[in-house]
This record gives sequence, C-alpha cells and structure tokens, in this order.
Amino acid sequence: MRISKNMIAELLLFKEHECKAIEEYLEEKALEGWMLSHKSCGLFIFKKSPPVKCKFVVDNFADNIKNGSIHEYIEYCEAGGWTYLCPSYGKFLIFYTKDENITPIHTDEDMIIKKMRKFILINMLLYIFTAIIWGFNLMFSLGYKFFILIPNNVCVILMMTLLVAGFLYISCTIRDGMWYFKSKKALKLGEDINYISCKSFKIRNSFAKVCISMFILIILSFRSLIGDDINNVAYIYISIFTFLLIIFIIKFINITLSKYKKVSKILGTIIFVVGVFLSANIFITGKNMVNYVGDPNKPVIMSINDFENIKIKNTNLYYARSESFLASDYKYYYDKFNNVEDYDYFSQHSKGYFKYDICKSKYEWVLDKIFNSYLKLYKNQDFVEVQDKDWGAIKVYKDNKSKDGYILRYKDRVICVSGSIDFTEENKKFIKDKCLEWE
Repeated sequence: MRISKNMIAELLLFKEHECKAIEEYLEEKALEGWMLSHKSCGLFIFKKSPPVKCKFVVDNFADNIKNGSIHEYIEYCEAGGWTYLCPSYGKFLIFYTKDENITPIHTDEDMIIKKMRKFILINMLLYIFTAIIWGFNLMFSLGYKFFILIPNNVCVILMMTLLVAGFLYISCTIRDGMWYFKSKKALKLGEDINYISCKSFKIRNSFAKVCISMFILIILSFRSLIGDDINNVAYIYISIFTFLLIIFIIKFINITLSKYKKVSKILGTIIFVVGVFLSANIFITGKNMVNYVGDPNKPVIMSINDFENIKIKNTNLYYARSESFLASDYKYYYDKFNNVEDYDYFSQHSKGYFKYDICKSKYEWVLDKIFNSYLKLYKNQDFVEVQDKDWGAIKVYKDNKSKDGYILRYKDRVICVSGSIDFTEENKKFIKDKCLEWE
C-alpha cells in the first residue's frame, strides 16, 4: 500500500518458523529499491532507496530477554556489525547488514529449531481448536439458519469470511504440521532443515489480508445492520464493551503470568476466541430481538385479518423484509398470546396464530439450501411430501404432526406458511397469489 511517493506500507503477518521467509522478503524489497525503515501501527514501512544487496535477520529470541536487557542486547548485536531496524510483535527484533561475511547473531541452529518446533506445536493445537469451533458454528448456521442468514448482506459476508478464515486455519495447520514432522525427521538424521519458503509465506499472508479486509467490510456495514432502531445501539455498545473487557483480561493475564509466557499465551488465545464469539452473539441477539418489529403504519402483504376478524396489536405482531445480493426475504408472524420478544420457533402456538416466510432468489442452489434448512429446522414437526395441486408448487411438504403448516418450493422462491386458519382450497389460492405477487 503506497502512502506517499517515496514510502509504502506492508502488513506482514508471520510466525516464528517463517522468519527465514521474512528475511528473504526484506532482501527482495531492498534489491527492488525499498528499504525497511520502521514499523508503525502494525505495518512495516518501507522507504524508497537505491537498490542494495543486504542481509537481514529476524531474531525470534527477543521474548526470552528481560525487559531491562533489550537495549544491551541490541548494543551487543550492533557491536558485531548488525544494524538494528525495529521490533515486531514484541518478540522479534529485525537487524540488517551489508557485510555478507558477518558472523550470525545465533550460531546454534539446534536451539533455534527447538524453540520453533515448540511454538508450532502450540499453534497447531490452537488452530485445530479454533477451526473446530468455527466449523461447528458454520455448519449449524448453514444447516438450520440458512434462510435467516442468506437474505442479509452482512451475514453473507460474515459466512464468506468464516469460510475463508476456516480454509486459512486448516491450510496453515496442514502446512505447519508437515514442517513440524519433516524438521523432526531432519534433526534425527542430521540433515538440513527446509524452512517455509518466501513464496509460501506470500500466499498465506495474502489469504490473511483477505480475511482482515472482509472483517473491515463487516464493520463498515454496521450501520446497515443496526437499522434505524435506536435500541440496537445499546447492543452495539455492550458487544464492543465485552470485546474490550476480553482484551483487558488477556492483558492482565499476560502481566500476571509474565514468568509463564507459554501458559499466558495459551490462555490468552482461548479467551480471545471465546470473547469474539460472545461479543458477536450479544450483538446478533440484540439485533434479532429488536430490529425486526414492524412498522404498524406500513401495511403487510397479507395478515391474519385476511382470514379471521382479529384486532392486531403491535406488541404481538412481527414482520420484516431483508435483502442481499443472493436472496430477499419477507417474514410475518402473529400470535394472540406470544410477544415478539419471546418468539420461539419451537414454542407452542395459541389457537389464533398465523405466520409465513417468503425467501426469493434467482439462484437454484440458494433455493435448495433454503428449502432444506426449513426441513431441518422443523424436523420435529415431521414434514412429509404430499401431492397438493391447490398450491401449484414444484414441491409441497405438509406438517404431518399438527396438520397446520406447509413448506412450498416454487421456481423462484420458497414459502413456509402455518397457522390456526383453515387451509381450504380458497385460502390456499389466496395465500399462494399474495406470496407470489411479492417482489
């Protein structure tokens, strides 16, 4: 990313066994005429300079040095001919030199490999733990909540981000695992260690940037997510406060357990993952509780009043419309006794209730997923396929348990309808016509 005519910024996310790849990357940049200057706000800043052949070292033993000895350690390295550039992530120190025959900062490669392998083993376990949590969350969402998520652009982007991040975690686990076992074998046989290549690092770093970019896009979409309801702002603040509290707890653990850095890192990572899911759930729960209460002044396309003479109150009326680049959705729900805030898909309905959900898409695979997600969500209702020409649908599934619900598959939409009304031929035609008219 160019920030001026003579300055560029790069986001480089690397791990301990990728230090050699970073050194090679910095050497390439120096030959291209971009010399590492410093690090600011997590970004590596490069300044325009004459192309020069340099040798870089990313020292990964900085976290083993006592705080008061860092300055002395840097002076010691500079006395040996190395020029100090900048720190990175609190555990790396970056040096460079133009002398190709200089003595390396660390000459004991076995000690370096041993430290790297310990780090990789811990990292792999954390990756597997995170990937499992994300995988279960994504599988549940795609299986049971697909028709809720797919009409919302932010939810679609979030699912895509989880897929990309999950792929990144799995690929990193496989790559790091292969390196771990290959390095173990090489140590036993006394062979040279093959480090992660610069090309492999660039590919992984690119995927990481994609994930970060998608998360930024979600943050920028907050306004469209919270809508106009002022009550939703409270859930935004609670979610942000929860996340900041988690960061504070992690910082407190790192300070308290400074003598046990491995334990503090493991605890910190676990707490961070749990904290992200907790704050996200608070935000989404608040949005679902408040944002979907409909405007009483805006008429719905079809209500229970079309079938029964009931005076509707806003406290027990639920309807909303949402739209994404993949699908659009219209929901309506009325129950005589249940409030909107207490709405539960699995709750027992009163004798006076009516609800329908229309999901429309031009993509066949989206409609298939929506249709199957309804069947999974209501599997306890024992929906069975029936031949009912009154609906004029491609597929008709009827609630075989309570006999008061249908899941309908049309060419360009899926309709889920149920209620205490009489599903006569006339009422079916009315419902079908109204739902198919909606655009």
